[in-house]
Amino acid sequence: MDVDDQASFDALVANTRTLLAVFAFPKDTNYHEAKAWEEAADRTREYAVKVVRAATPDAARLSGVGAVLLKPQWQAPPAHEVYSAAHTTETIFETLKAKSFSGFGELSPDSFKAYTERGLPLGWTFSDPDATDWAQSVDSFARAAEQVSDVVSLAWTNASKFSRHFRGFGCEEGKLPCFVLQHEKKRFRMVKAHHKPPPSTETVVEFVKGVLDGSVKPWVKSEPVPKNNDAPVTVVVSDSFDDEVMKDKRPVLLEFYAPWCNHCQQFAPIYEKFAATVRQQDLRIKVAKIDGAANDVDELHPIVGEKLKGFPTVFWFPGGKDKKTVDVFEGERSEQALLKFIQSKGVRNVKVGAQEL
Repeated sequence: MDVDDQASFDALVANTRTLLAVFAFPKDTNYHEAKAWEEAADRTREYAVKVVRAATPDAARLSGVGAVLLKPQWQAPPAHEVYSAAHTTETIFETLKAKSFSGFGELSPDSFKAYTERGLPLGWTFSDPDATDWAQSVDSFARAAEQVSDVVSLAWTNASKFSRHFRGFGCEEGKLPCFVLQHEKKRFRMVKAHHKPPPSTETVVEFVKGVLDGSVKPWVKSEPVPKNNDAPVTVVVSDSFDDEVMKDKRPVLLEFYAPWCNHCQQFAPIYEKFAATVRQQDLRIKVAKIDGAANDVDELHPIVGEKLKGFPTVFWFPGGKDKKTVDVFEGERSEQALLKFIQSKGVRNVKVGAQEL
């Protein structure tokens, strides 16, 4: 990209919201340097940096007729850094690559691969760059990014471009920015990131440190905990899993289902009839279900995360305190098969009709 007039250069600096690398080498007198920057620019397209050639007075003044790295205006100070390394393609590329991660660049469809391949925890600052107060709302995250760039990657993200991630991370429409840090396959959401005034830089840095040292708990997607839950089939959600399953001294039979699953819809009346029979026979067992699409089920239990391959799947959690070992019901999806299954697990006085198993 070439910029030849001062007005265009001023507009570019004012509107660029990521690292801007400007080189001012004329092609006719500095051919090799100019070509090296052009080649490096092609290689940095997937990184959070924009490279331009600017033949303007300000570009020459800032760079010394060389090159200069400009931060977005709202990320100053310092506003710019004169490029002082070698003007070779490889050196320019490696410098811009490193600099793109040390600031607060855009996590976009183009740069997503580069950020993920860096291998560090990734902080998503979902926001609306078209909002009039955008710069002020993300300023503390931008300043925090510079302080923690060695251990995490923090970036801003256009919420509309990553709408699936935005919803999947528990962010809500109208509550921007939404800040989520991904670390070790878990998600950590700063609940008050959208509040006014926005969190301070120190608060953001402390949150990041808390995630890394384990003092901040991961965010888990969950439906609301039911207020009335006295039906034969107990409804479990992520937020109630520990109380309803892990801390219950009784054995728990827990079905993982999805509302859109045809097999689940066919199995639902069978499972409900089985639960009614369990209650009628006063068997010491809890029959429960959890919506695997509306709750983060993979994070609930290590074996569940490993063995849950589809819906519906019914897990047996033994009674007592040891619920680390669970089994999967793999029989026919019928009331009799379920009754025989719980009987095989030690549940006494199980009857099918008039017959006691």
